[in-house]
Amino acid sequence: MGGHYLLTEKRMKNLFDLNTDEKYDELNYFQIITLLYYIENNNTYSEIKQNVERTILERYKNDEDMFAKSELMLMLFDVICCPFVSDRTKRNLITLTSLCTRGESIASKITEITNKKRWFVDWDTNIDLERILKKKEWSSSY
Repeated sequence: MGGHYLLTEKRMKNLFDLNTDEKYDELNYFQIITLLYYIENNNTYSEIKQNVERTILERYKNDEDMFAKSELMLMLFDVICCPFVSDRTKRNLITLTSLCTRGESIASKITEITNKKRWFVDWDTNIDLERILKKKEWSSSY
């Protein structure tokens, strides 16, 4: 719908109940991904985006067995593939999760993961919404 219809930062914070830093820690996978997708690289939401990226890294710092939790696995690959997440956050995430094998560079691991194109989220923001909705209408639920 274009930039004229974007929510204000205050409205975004209210919708996701992000009025304190601690509230970011309560975000789930779907909320984090939705925020990243909506925010993109829009400077209006830079504070929210910084806090979301910090929250992502904290999740992996504080979890001893991240590979046993589907939410963390989904988020790991989606965040690394997300074109709106900073390189710094992606590098820190690779380091925290020990995804690199011995002798493998962090940059090459990020490239390997992003070359997959899509894991669970399609980060392409240039979608034809009408086509997608029609396709959904044409497909059977069962």
